[in-house]
Amino acid sequence: MKNIILILFPFLSFVAYGQNMLDSAKVYMDFELHGRTTAGAYSHFDDLRTTGCLVITISKESLEELNSILSACEIKKHRQTKLGINNIYMLGYNKGIEQKIIIASEGLIINLSKYKEYRPSEFNTERLTHLTNTWKM
Repeated sequence: MKNIILILFPFLSFVAYGQNMLDSAKVYMDFELHGRTTAGAYSHFDDLRTTGCLVITISKESLEELNSILSACEIKKHRQTKLGINNIYMLGYNKGIEQKIIIASEGLIINLSKYKEYRPSEFNTERLTHLTNTWKM
């Protein structure tokens, strides 16, 4: 039994590492009505910075809700894909390291800095939609 635990330990620590929570996050107030590919979305972050787009820091309560949703997500490696319309562009920070994050209109969360996709359950997709709608007001 001890050998099985020693064999599984590296895998368990890897899974826990994949679910790093955000310490803070900022949302660009830019909600486009056209889609992009993930490569186009990655470069769009630079466009948002240079044009001086309005940025809001999300509240502590919203951040806790987002971290709760992220911790319950299925995590996969991200592959190039097309995104729908009305995506949210977010800068997330974990231990001072900036991460480019997109919350796609269909509820998919993509961390472009780590090439990870977070797929929430149906219940958490509804929570995420409610949360992101509060940021758009």
